[in-house]
Amino acid sequence: MALFSNKQESNLRSCIQMVEDVIKTLGHDPDESRIETHDDMPAWRVQKGSAFVTVIIHSDGKGDENQLQVSAAVVRLDTSVDRPRLFQRLLELNASSIKGAAFGLRDSEVVLVSERSTLDLDLSEVEDLVKKIEEYADHYDDALVAEFGGQIAGTTAGSTAGTTAGTTATAPAGKPAAAVGKPPANPGKAPAPVGKKS
Repeated sequence: MALFSNKQESNLRSCIQMVEDVIKTLGHDPDESRIETHDDMPAWRVQKGSAFVTVIIHSDGKGDENQLQVSAAVVRLDTSVDRPRLFQRLLELNASSIKGAAFGLRDSEVVLVSERSTLDLDLSEVEDLVKKIEEYADHYDDALVAEFGGQIAGTTAGSTAGTTAGTTATAPAGKPAAAVGKPPANPGKAPAPVGKKS
């Protein structure tokens, strides 16, 4: 039995092209940004400031649809972090300042995640998802660590940034974990400061 249906395979090829076009538009090298996953799904990791953003296309496991997930580990939790206060603040940010994405918890890291079906996906939507996670992660990693403690996850070895359930992303041998490129030409509106509630 084939891993993907013909329709799903065609959609996958189209999505790979869109993701690589966006990565290039945002100043990163798609070839240097590619990373390996244990299930051989297409994935890329790029850096913006102190944040590492991972883009993965994977099967939803239920039918013949692919999913596009853009994520970034933001804060690595340690014993100094007041978790109830931090988690309350993350929920407040999810309900106010964060649009089209959400904070979550993966292992011992606070992550930002945005995911959608690739059905009818277009280039502008891919660009919006990647830019949004880049901007939020680069802003909130510093702000959250300054307010609640912990470590910026992008600078921590062993970060789980960009992994989906059952998918572990690693840099291929001989390649950097991320290609450092120039920031986007139109970065969009700056995220709200952590200390202010909307």
